[in-house]
Amino acid sequence: MKRERGHLRSKACTAKQRLLDGFWAIEENRSNETITSLGSSEYDNELYTKIAFLISGGISNPLGHVLDKDSMEQMSLSEKERYVFSMSNKVRELTERYFESIAV
Repeated sequence: MKRERGHLRSKACTAKQRLLDGFWAIEENRSNETITSLGSSEYDNELYTKIAFLISGGISNPLGHVLDKDSMEQMSLSEKERYVFSMSNKVRELTERYFESIAV
């Protein structure tokens, strides 16, 4: 019994140390980056095509046209903010890429 308690205590100490070191936050970021990178190039190409079409059609700010409003209705306020900020960064990058490609 005493040996089991010592074993349990050592497991608890290592788990606590992982929490203090931010192990799970690092693992979560790593898994999110992996998931994002898997489908991001195909999604980026699709989004780039849509943005290029919108800009060439005379729309100067395509952000409102590429946001998924149906998904946003299901999101909380903080999730909406995160989504809009990430999409605005993505749209800005792809818009710059579009203007660089037509300038060359």
